Amino acid sequence: MGDSKVTREGFIAIQGWMVTDLQLKGNELLIYACIYGFSQAEDQTFSGSLQYLADWTNSTRRGVLKNLQSLIEKGYLVKKESTIKGVKVCEYRTVDSSLVVNKVHGGMEQSSPGVVNKVHGGGEQSSPNNIEDNIDENIDDKKERGKETSAQQIVDLYNQICRSYPKLRTLSSARLKAIKARLRKFSLNDFRELFEKAEDSDFLKGSNNRNWSATFDWLIKDQNMAKVLEGNYDGRKNRASPKQDYSYLDNCRPAEPLKEGEGLDYF
Repeated sequence: MGDSKVTREGFIAIQGWMVTDLQLKGNELLIYACIYGFSQAEDQTFSGSLQYLADWTNSTRRGVLKNLQSLIEKGYLVKKESTIKGVKVCEYRTVDSSLVVNKVHGGMEQSSPGVVNKVHGGGEQSSPNNIEDNIDENIDDKKERGKETSAQQIVDLYNQICRSYPKLRTLSSARLKAIKARLRKFSLNDFRELFEKAEDSDFLKGSNNRNWSATFDWLIKDQNMAKVLEGNYDGRKNRASPKQDYSYLDNCRPAEPLKEGEGLDYF
């Protein structure tokens, strides 16, 4: 797994009106404030990776997507989609804060979410996280995931990353069906994170009291995939029972055989 994209020098500026007027809190507040920092100059948007926002909120890319969708539905963010070399790219920017505040307090009507609006001017803020890395992590449209990523890509990715597990050699109809089902909820990068976590987990590789190891089929089950991505198996190692000490038997001598008629009185 890569290092966190949050640096010691990095910061997010949270302004009071984001809490008092927009009534934001938790990860939605952090994500909004981060994107707001990129929306101070006209035609400037946040086009960085989902992992960046996940690192700042100490959550997952899947959780970030839910927060982004919630902010869009509330009318606080707008989303712009484009295609670069066949890859869908998503950009986000905040709506003019005065329009949002007026809407919250029952004032003027705001333009519909999903349309890129011009925001109020201001000095361009230093943008240490205005990055173009991992642009494919912006492929977050659930309806398009199954089309953009093939089952064979998932198999190849597994064989490439999960070197400690048996190599997957066949793509059965059951596996194909399971992969397509997961692709309706998870992106290619979610699968990459899944396989990286599995490769890094001693527990899933068999270091457990049952000598059980995860398999590809186990990993791509809906509940199991969610648990692995949420970090339930991160760093888990074998918790073996303490070794029993039988050294006290070293001084014991085997009992001599009974003679005929001895030891039978109690019958």
